[in-house]
Amino acid sequence: MVVTLGLLAMLYAPLTQEGQLQRWDIDFTLPLAEFIAPPRPAPPIAVVVIDEKTYRHAPFLQTPQVAWTPFIAEVLQAIDAAGAKVVGMDLIYPTTLDRPGLVPGYDRPFLNALHHLGQSGRLILGYGQAANGPISPFPGQIIAAGGNANLRSINLLPDRDGVVRRYLASVPTDTGQAVTSFAAELVRRFGATPPDKDFLVDFSRNPASLPIYSLTDLLGCSRAGNADAFRQKFEGRIVLVGSALDVEDRHQTSRRFSFKDAAASAESACPESGPQDFAALMKGRSIPGVFVHSAAVETMLAGTALQIIPAWLDAVLIGGTIVLMTLVFLRQSPLQGAAFAAVALPALYAVSVLSMSRGLLLPFAEAGLAIAAAYVVTYAYRFVREQEIRDRITLHFGRYLSPVIVERLTDRRRDARLDGEIRAVTIAFFDIKDFTTLSERLQHAPKELLDIANTYLGCVADTIQQHRGYVDKYLGDGLMAIWGAPDSDPDAAAHAVDAALACQRRVEELNESRARSGADTPPLQFRVGINSGAALVGNVGSRDRVNYTALGDMVNLASRLEGVNKMFGTSVIIGEATRRQLPRGYVTRRLGRIAVKGKELRVRAYEVCDRATDDDHRQRLEFRNALAAYYRRRIAEALAAFEELSRTDPAAKAYLKDRSSLTSANLPPGWDGSLHQ
Repeated sequence: MVVTLGLLAMLYAPLTQEGQLQRWDIDFTLPLAEFIAPPRPAPPIAVVVIDEKTYRHAPFLQTPQVAWTPFIAEVLQAIDAAGAKVVGMDLIYPTTLDRPGLVPGYDRPFLNALHHLGQSGRLILGYGQAANGPISPFPGQIIAAGGNANLRSINLLPDRDGVVRRYLASVPTDTGQAVTSFAAELVRRFGATPPDKDFLVDFSRNPASLPIYSLTDLLGCSRAGNADAFRQKFEGRIVLVGSALDVEDRHQTSRRFSFKDAAASAESACPESGPQDFAALMKGRSIPGVFVHSAAVETMLAGTALQIIPAWLDAVLIGGTIVLMTLVFLRQSPLQGAAFAAVALPALYAVSVLSMSRGLLLPFAEAGLAIAAAYVVTYAYRFVREQEIRDRITLHFGRYLSPVIVERLTDRRRDARLDGEIRAVTIAFFDIKDFTTLSERLQHAPKELLDIANTYLGCVADTIQQHRGYVDKYLGDGLMAIWGAPDSDPDAAAHAVDAALACQRRVEELNESRARSGADTPPLQFRVGINSGAALVGNVGSRDRVNYTALGDMVNLASRLEGVNKMFGTSVIIGEATRRQLPRGYVTRRLGRIAVKGKELRVRAYEVCDRATDDDHRQRLEFRNALAAYYRRRIAEALAAFEELSRTDPAAKAYLKDRSSLTSANLPPGWDGSLHQ
């Protein structure tokens, strides 16, 4: 067995090169490795950012970005005069005001600044590649900068998990010829030699420790005629210009788990502007894209790209780990073996962190997986009897309980205890619309009614489980589902919403199928209410019979939100907590403040739409404007807008019911615009 494990490990290790395990190695050793990394001199890099401060100060305040080019030109000219070695523009202005019919000549200062830098080979313009084609600077800017020779891609190379760890050394063009990447070309123009192959970026230095200057501060410095400050900040440096905002152009990198603050203190662009601390921009899971480029430049200049051990050495290390740990486990009880592994893993991690701080990546994740595999294989024979018990429990209870609950019941290390725990979950209530009417119609055909209910509820239940949820209980013509318990799910809200939308599609397909088969019953639809938050989850019931479920106010609110659909004529409504947890890309609209049954505080309800057309977008915008007027007590304006919308939007009718006599002058005391369920 030991020899077999060793051979398997030697075959397996090369397959993990540059894979998920390697990404884990980088992400989980870097946070500690940066604390013990040897110091190195500050790089000759400066970063100019369009930050929130720039947006808040004149002349940028309330000025469209396309009209910023003269101001950027002033700063570029000052940086040029200060003797910057090379300037990289991580900004793209694909359009311009400088055209007939708009403001001819408006961009002349900007074009002159680009031309002066470009003709001396000290400028690199960036362009991006989007899904629908390239996003390039306006053609006149490219010509002024010196043509495509001074144009490079600023696209980053995320791994499959969306995290940037690697940087491209070169980028293929439309002609098939490879050219140096944005950061690599900056390094080459600086006079250093960039690498020939893609490389792992060294993110051990906090980007906030670089010299960073706000564009608005530099503009003020330039207009004050402080040329000495510019020479001090930019002479002989690589200067990157980009945006550094809270939400725009931000990327997750391998330092997203870092908790080390920047070593350098904030400095001012010039005495007139005062100091500014940019450390807050680097906190959180992502950093602005311009600092990914700056980290790549620093990595190339310092020669600190992360090195990976050869595949053969990786195989030897993993194979040796498996053989050694298997020999230990063969001589120890399961508990003693687990204790030994618990000591070995931190020791291996410490070695990996030390190695990472010196720029060498060791396969800690693979070693951890190897130890786990050795443990499982060595002690497998002790679990044969337990597997028989698991199979018996599954056979008896699998048809009546959720597979997730059955899995927990068959874990002999856990009892079906009555105690619970507070967990972050997402709850969804599904209910068949107009099922009562259908029941009355089929009151003399109970079997047909039961078949219909089982068909639709089974379709919904299958869809829920496909989206990592589990059906907690069936509630007559509906059901309750949970995401995030008993197994944690950081994307519970998104999975619940995806399941609700998928259920709507599946039910539509089922209606069409039944119609084609000649069924004379009307098509059915589901109403869904979804809410997220902390709930008490666990086994509830007597000592003899329990049910794993969730309890709490947020569960009740999810049920109430399902009923709110009746008010608005909608299908899927989510609470505010769920909406905050959804990633970008979901189409939602705010329906308003609702006074739901059983709650004193008003809640905000949002509709989720599966698909959105331009007409839908206009309708949502008109609804939002009408709602804003309603809350601002412009009642006549709001009701007129809702009246117009109600022809195509059932949600607008909720604001017209019993409100024909409502005016801004006769609003009752304490009126807050809430609708009552």
